[in-house]
Amino acid sequence: MVTESGLPAREAFRWGIRAMKEAGIKDPTLDAAVLLGHVCGKGPGEILIAGKSTLRPEEAELYVDLIGRRCNREPVSIILGCKEFYSMDMVVNRDVLTPRPETEVLVREADSFLKSCGQNPLVADLGTGSGAVAVTLAVLNESAMFVAVDINRRAVDVARKNARNHKVDDRIIFIVSDMACAIEGGKFDMVVSNPPYIPMDDYGALPPEVRLAEPAHALLAGPLGTEFHHVIIEQGVEMLRPGGVLMVEVGSGQHLEVAELFDLYGYRDVEIVPDLSNMQRVVKGTLLDG
Repeated sequence: MVTESGLPAREAFRWGIRAMKEAGIKDPTLDAAVLLGHVCGKGPGEILIAGKSTLRPEEAELYVDLIGRRCNREPVSIILGCKEFYSMDMVVNRDVLTPRPETEVLVREADSFLKSCGQNPLVADLGTGSGAVAVTLAVLNESAMFVAVDINRRAVDVARKNARNHKVDDRIIFIVSDMACAIEGGKFDMVVSNPPYIPMDDYGALPPEVRLAEPAHALLAGPLGTEFHHVIIEQGVEMLRPGGVLMVEVGSGQHLEVAELFDLYGYRDVEIVPDLSNMQRVVKGTLLDG
């Protein structure tokens, strides 16, 4: 029994894997290692390397509870209250989307642009959620200033916490607004966004972890999935200075439609950037001068 005093950590680890396998969890080995490491205050691998490591009764009880929550399809990120993104820990909860690895492509492209555009660039992050994109870019670019926007006040509270944790809150202004409605335009060097892009009809096919633990309004766009892209691309024309850049994340199969919208609204040098799985993930373009 996992709650016995002096239970070997490796035995607890194997028990956790078995329990999650029976519950149909996709990657039970990794999840068991992460949760066990959290309980013991160590890295996921450290506790397993030490052959004589044991769990105290209170640690075993906590571990059983966490494994139970995971078996009920609660994501590890929500259980722990944080998620690693771009090698940085971001606070997350049920008010925000958990940052995904594919969004690191958006950050990488945005970071590359910021490092090429001189001192004190001004950036807007529309639909900031946890603030992962704005906060990461602020850490990577010490002279940049940011305006981060979200319609959900509780999401903005999470983003503010992440900004404080990473000591960039003095360079990010947070605004509760429906996209750019509350922002004065014409002055931004870059606008970035990872908007909702799941078509309504696809919601039921999402994993239980997503449907049960992440806010639907931050996932779902509308019948097409590109409704928010239309708004952002149009607003970008008013927000960007001449020569400014807009970058947006897109869902599967949406890249050509979104790239056509960039062309329609007068952006030039439109590019489509794939993620590590070779899915077309980011569309970017430059606002025409003058």
